[in-house]
Amino acid sequence: MRCQVLWLHTTGMLCGLMLLFFVLALSLGKWFVPKFLAVFSRLNASENETTAALVLCFGFAFLAVSLGMSDVLGAYFAGLAISETNFKERLALKIEPIGYAVFIPVFFVSIGLNISFVGMSKDILFMFDHHCYLGQTDRLWFGSKMFWPIYQRCKHCWRGDGLTWRNGAGRY
Repeated sequence: MRCQVLWLHTTGMLCGLMLLFFVLALSLGKWFVPKFLAVFSRLNASENETTAALVLCFGFAFLAVSLGMSDVLGAYFAGLAISETNFKERLALKIEPIGYAVFIPVFFVSIGLNISFVGMSKDILFMFDHHCYLGQTDRLWFGSKMFWPIYQRCKHCWRGDGLTWRNGAGRY
């Protein structure tokens, strides 16, 4: 009985924190973000709007982490809020290079650091066999298409056209 009460208490608390985050994020996005960007746009500084967007992104991420949510969720809500303002087009051109140069590589490295290869040693033979099988079937598949005259008339009929042997599993 005590375990059930504890579970209900923690589940209710988590749901309450989630609801609080969504209410805060939506209300801040609706009323605070446009005014914040307008104030920053009037400042006499270089890249003030870009700085304001990054401050909002980190601020929303901090809010999300403080309430037990993922930082990515907070940054997502900041992006949604910014996309509803008049600064959307100007900021998209300035933020995109920063994202591709800094944030996206850091994200993929952080995801890669959480990978564990402990269980792979049991399945290494299966993975090697599957890899070789997909490579051979793609070579046969693409090689056979070259000699069929009907392929030249109906290129759009073939699923998987253009896939390489490395990602041939996407066809199946």
